[in-house]
Amino acid sequence: MRFWWGVGGLVAAGMMMVPGLALAADAKLHLVIGGEGFDGPPKFAVSFAGQPVGDGTVTAAIDTTSAGRFADAKDQDKYLQNFDFTIPEAKFKPDGTVVIRLTNEAHGAAGSKDDRALYVQSVAVNGKAAPGKTLTMKSAAGIEPTAMLGEFLVISEGAVEAVAAPPGGDWPAAKVAEAKPEPAAKPAAIAAAEAKPAAAAEAKPAVETAAATTAKPAAPVPTPKPDAITEATAKPAATPDEGTTAEAKPAEAATPKVAEAAATVTDAPAPVADTATDMAGCNLSKTFQITGFNENSNDLTPRTHRQLDAVVKAIGAQFAALETKNGATKSLSVRDTTRASIGNATLAVDYGRPLARGRVLVGGILPYDQVWRTGANAATQFTTSVPITLAGMHLPAGMYTLWTVPHAKGVELIVNKQTGQWGTSYNRSLDLGKAPMKAEALATPVEKFTISISPADSRSGTLVMEWGPFRWTAPIVLQ
Repeated sequence: MRFWWGVGGLVAAGMMMVPGLALAADAKLHLVIGGEGFDGPPKFAVSFAGQPVGDGTVTAAIDTTSAGRFADAKDQDKYLQNFDFTIPEAKFKPDGTVVIRLTNEAHGAAGSKDDRALYVQSVAVNGKAAPGKTLTMKSAAGIEPTAMLGEFLVISEGAVEAVAAPPGGDWPAAKVAEAKPEPAAKPAAIAAAEAKPAAAAEAKPAVETAAATTAKPAAPVPTPKPDAITEATAKPAATPDEGTTAEAKPAEAATPKVAEAAATVTDAPAPVADTATDMAGCNLSKTFQITGFNENSNDLTPRTHRQLDAVVKAIGAQFAALETKNGATKSLSVRDTTRASIGNATLAVDYGRPLARGRVLVGGILPYDQVWRTGANAATQFTTSVPITLAGMHLPAGMYTLWTVPHAKGVELIVNKQTGQWGTSYNRSLDLGKAPMKAEALATPVEKFTISISPADSRSGTLVMEWGPFRWTAPIVLQ
């Protein structure tokens, strides 16, 4: 039996069943991968449970020769690409692993930023996703250290593969297509009642300034299961300081009014705050509750897709209003590069420059005995065109990352062989060496973190780091 809610209450009607056979379904593999290109975009091959599935080319990859590194890109999303593959039903295994391999590895000359690499954000099989941070790296020799850039797993060598195991046990089976039952005709009263909201949906709903509204149906006909967006407006959270997190708790949502017509989000953004404090971020803080899945499927209904488009439009309008009033959103810590020549050597440091902003630095936001990225955002990169010693450590020509460990008495400098990663992805196993730096107090505090290279003569110089009240230095000597 099938039931409908009618004007007079619950109405039941018979349902005719048409016999059907269950059909086997192929599994769906979905990858989200970014890339760095050098003399062409990166290419990859993917397999499932040891069987080849297909290959792909990240045509959206950033060109490292002309546009720089993926890690330094302000908008990394533009260099991401979605890939979909089909796993034949006969080859699907719930515990099968997905393996991704770079097939056209290439690197530029020593010290250059030219590179080909893959940045894996996620792997999903039949809708169940494994984030990049859960993947492992494997070579013929066994498990390899994982190279991460924030949420991305980095594959820069053809001999090393990324392996995605099913999170939490097994991958889900593909949805099985099945003949759907053919319902009997609805009672006339129900059919007439359901037809009315369609006409009402043509009427344009009234627009409110700060929240979405729903169109009222022509007649007060109760609705089947809701397929609409409801919103709860909340106060904006304070902009979190660097190194801290803050979460805005939405206000209690009023009971939504459900209508047969799809809910619409008004184009009018919430009022833009006039104070400097409130202008720091978007003040459109809302919770959207969205329902509406196709029967026997994880796919959203067309109407829900339209609702989501309306949500995106509302958020976009708010950001557009903020940027019009305040200018484009900027990072708290700018990226900078310092360069110097010592004899025939060319040295460079690429780093983020956080501001002190009255905070306690060493022993405060830079805890004692903990590794610091020596800057902000992406890891600090050091490049030398010739072999040198830095703080007594021997460095062949090439690119490295610099890390520091402040102590109650003194500071240590770490040189690491991994490059291109985010500043929170420190891999101790790739350290080239560790050595003490000279620590001094500054008479005049430096507001913006600054790294400089000071040549002394044609064979030596000094790497200098200054921020707030401290000055750290390390000698550089050409070999």
